Amino acid sequence: MLGYDKQRRDNYFHFLEVKRWGKLKWIDDEALDKLITALSPRYEPTNLFVSIGLFILTCIIISAGVGFASLIFIEVIDSNSGWFLSLVGALILLFVLQKFVINEKHQFGSGADEATLYSCLGFFHLTFILLFENLFDSALFISIFYFILLGVPAFIYKDRLLTAGAHLALFAVVFFLAYNIGGIMTLLIPFLLMGLSFFGFTFSEKRIVSSTDQATEQCWEVINWISIAMFYLSGNYLVVMELSKELGLADAFPFFVKILFMILTAAIPIAYIYFGLIIRNLALLNIGLIAVALSVMTVRYYHEVMPIEYALILGGAIILGIVWLALRFWKEDKLGVTAKADEDLDSGLKIESLVLDQTFGKIDSTNTFSGEGGKFGGGGASGNF
Repeated sequence: MLGYDKQRRDNYFHFLEVKRWGKLKWIDDEALDKLITALSPRYEPTNLFVSIGLFILTCIIISAGVGFASLIFIEVIDSNSGWFLSLVGALILLFVLQKFVINEKHQFGSGADEATLYSCLGFFHLTFILLFENLFDSALFISIFYFILLGVPAFIYKDRLLTAGAHLALFAVVFFLAYNIGGIMTLLIPFLLMGLSFFGFTFSEKRIVSSTDQATEQCWEVINWISIAMFYLSGNYLVVMELSKELGLADAFPFFVKILFMILTAAIPIAYIYFGLIIRNLALLNIGLIAVALSVMTVRYYHEVMPIEYALILGGAIILGIVWLALRFWKEDKLGVTAKADEDLDSGLKIESLVLDQTFGKIDSTNTFSGEGGKFGGGGASGNF
């Protein structure tokens, strides 16, 4: 099967977690060594700078290889065979990704595997453009194409960037489908997108809690964040009105609907911050804070209260003041919320069985228990009381 080895990938995330435990002194060095030994085989982690370097280096190697092959076969290449060569290039890169980068070099999240996967998708993308060039005139077809092109490998390889792209493509599919239907469906586009966002948020929340695979959980977290952001943007007055002008629907919305979008623009950020604090949801809280700035920008776009330079200075001062007061107030735990770093032991990695196995599983079989009869009320067979 294509994709990463599940056991190696699980051990990779477990390894990162127990290393964190050791760094925080939650377990001693002996227990840490035992756990690390037990977490084999696994993909070895790399730091951010190494991953960036490997990504760039792999892209350079692939580009150089493609360029060299093009120089060799430049005499036999023509426009009609371009799709076939792109397909061959995609299949070769897919083979290299699976057999060499993942299976032989055991790369996961190192930059080399992502660069190879994205290059492979680029060749597949070019193949379909050359084969079905006429179909790419339809925005709906393009949206469906990208949803499939990004969604399938996102499901197989559990890649967060591809997951984000596929989820955004799904919003585009709903948007252009409603637009092509026309009529009342065109006016319902913002509400359809808000409904899709709400469904994506609630469904991803359940999947995050129930997931036993950390890579899958991270992909659902991406969907969760995008759904929260799209729910706000779908109801933002500036986004809706300006997009309506582009679609020729500037005066299509009744006055009370425009008022509704104004209310949503102001109310959604406040609701995000409130529920983010109440249910301890960091995504709602962070996006709510960003949405406050976007809502202020929306008001500033239609109503010029003061010159822009004064507005920026005043807004920056207010934000800095709020941040300072919030950090002071939540320096210690208040109402279940704190500004301290999250060092919760329950990371959701479901490795309790591993810890129990390493703690209690290795019992010395030479020290077996032998009964001593029935002395003083025992249950032995000697009958001695």
